[in-house]
Amino acid sequence: LDVVDADAGVSTSVDPRDGTVRLTREPLAQTSHQLGISLGLAVAVRLDALEARIEAKLEDNWKEMNRTERGATRAPDLRALSRRIFVMETGLHDLRYELNSEAGFVDAPDLLWEHALAERLYDQVVAHHDTRRRTALLNERLSYSLDYLHTLSEHVRHEYSSRLERVIIILIFFELCLALVEHAPRVNNAFVELVTARESTKDVD
Repeated sequence: LDVVDADAGVSTSVDPRDGTVRLTREPLAQTSHQLGISLGLAVAVRLDALEARIEAKLEDNWKEMNRTERGATRAPDLRALSRRIFVMETGLHDLRYELNSEAGFVDAPDLLWEHALAERLYDQVVAHHDTRRRTALLNERLSYSLDYLHTLSEHVRHEYSSRLERVIIILIFFELCLALVEHAPRVNNAFVELVTARESTKDVD
């Protein structure tokens, strides 16, 4: 925002077209007007910094998942993959909490309640930087990314369950094989005795 002196006797105003602030020359009113404008700018600066962090985090997460997908083998380390997804989700939840905590500052602070024009200037500065809409868009992007990570997490959990089921089936198969090997001599002896008994019966006849 550009700040220029207003004409003599003119109150402070914010130009809605280019955001130029015309600051009153009256000493008594100037302080509260500057405070309202400064607080509005502080909200915009905090949002700019947080927006940059969120954008960087989303970009890092996207690159990480692409690397994981390109480097995936037929038997990936599902536990390590699940851990990475959990860390990503935790990071995004922290950023969302911080974003929505900062969003509380969009409303005019109590400090300005006794200064109607300063409060209006604060709202105009916040509106000029499109703070509310940008906050809503960031929340939507975070929601989309969290939904995507949740879907991946569910897929990894399903793959882990399927792998565990296959291991259980293989173990049951080996257990059956061992049982057959263990009982094979008894079965063989019983079969031999049965055959011998039948031959003996034929000889008697």
